[in-house]
Amino acid sequence: MASRKLLMLAFIRDYIGRWGGSPSISEIAQGTKSGRDTVKKALRYLEAEGLIIRRPGARGIVLPDRLADALRELRAAGFIVDEDVVRSPFPPLPPVPELDYDPG
Repeated sequence: MASRKLLMLAFIRDYIGRWGGSPSISEIAQGTKSGRDTVKKALRYLEAEGLIIRRPGARGIVLPDRLADALRELRAAGFIVDEDVVRSPFPPLPPVPELDYDPG
């Protein structure tokens, strides 16, 4: 199922990039050579994983914005991400010493 989900996600990204809007379930099924029920199941998984957002309507698939992708990647890498604060799981680096002379 994982490869089928990734295939459908790639199709959705390509479609939105080319046409500027969401594909229908029938278009996804035809483009990935899958059945409509398989597409619906994969879309539920993709939505649960936060890789797509589904809104009401025939063409209601939306990709999360780049900020959401970046936050998900940071969390997966072990960073603690609050709403407006990003903290590293690693200790801060020591300050760089200032030069007491002008080399120029």
